[in-house]
Amino acid sequence: MACRLVDLSAAGNCRDIDGGIAVSYIAELADVTDVTIDGAGVVTNFVMGTVGKWVKYEFDTDDDTASYNQPGTRTGNKHTTEQTAAFKFGGVTATSVDFANGIIQCCELVAVHFFNSGVALVQGIQYDEDLTEWKVSKKALKATINVLSDTGDNEDRTEVQLISTAKTFSQTTSLTRAAIEAL
Repeated sequence: MACRLVDLSAAGNCRDIDGGIAVSYIAELADVTDVTIDGAGVVTNFVMGTVGKWVKYEFDTDDDTASYNQPGTRTGNKHTTEQTAAFKFGGVTATSVDFANGIIQCCELVAVHFFNSGVALVQGIQYDEDLTEWKVSKKALKATINVLSDTGDNEDRTEVQLISTAKTFSQTTSLTRAAIEAL
């Protein structure tokens, strides 16, 4: 990827800057047969082997703790981003334990995270600008789960971390929630 400086001050002072994520969609990467990316590096479509493979996860707005963070690290000229989406679901049930046992078996996932600010980022793939192609992240997206009773002062819950490593920050997508649900 070539060096490119982008002027962020041109974006204006009245941007929506609410943190956190509101909704994520997750699918097995094996169900994605192709990804369409435009000239600006924006994901415009996922070609799926079968319709209906994206699962929607909507997060609790009472505590707004769902997040997707990508801190970068550099070793010499090598730059990587450690990508972690973190969210929880209150209450431990047979369904949440079934979810936990199921998702930890997935070897490669892809997720689309819709931020509270409106932007949507794709985790689990990366775009190689020089080769103009997409590929699996440097370290594939996998889930780490905690099922916790906690104490009587707190709620029992299922905590989810979706973890991947990539050479670039996540691509944005122009797909809407409704478009992903239709895939």
